[in-house]
Amino acid sequence: MVEKHTLHPSFKRLYGLLVVLLIACIMLTAALYFLIQADVSNLVFIPLVIVFLAAVMIVIYTTIYTFTYTYYFSAEEVAVEKGIFSKVTRSVPVANIDNLTVRRSILGRVFGFGDICVDTPGGSGYELVMGHIEAKALDEVVFEMKQHMAATRGGIKRNL
Repeated sequence: MVEKHTLHPSFKRLYGLLVVLLIACIMLTAALYFLIQADVSNLVFIPLVIVFLAAVMIVIYTTIYTFTYTYYFSAEEVAVEKGIFSKVTRSVPVANIDNLTVRRSILGRVFGFGDICVDTPGGSGYELVMGHIEAKALDEVVFEMKQHMAATRGGIKRNL
């Protein structure tokens, strides 16, 4: 029997954005240094401030966006819930799942997270993609779900 699991995206996906923010900070600091050393007009400084503010806004937006997602896995269904002010839930009954795919990018392998892709028959692409889940939880849930699917259906269909 599959336990009900509740997962959230990993905060580790934000590491790349933090690097972008760090680079923007270094660029802004260098620009300030050179502006103080040489009497250069503000035309050089203004674009760098805009890039810095854009990087900060991207990090803030992505952080909020990351924490609005909740993933549910149970014996009956797999679901994704998202939203801050209004919640939207998409679910797929386990009986309709054709295959579960685990995707890990290079960054995901380095920082220890990945995606679970839920495939149903008759659709193009994946029905649900649950992104940026911690690797340990990802492996446990997929293993448990595949065992449950194999036990209830006599095996998982394989795409040939």
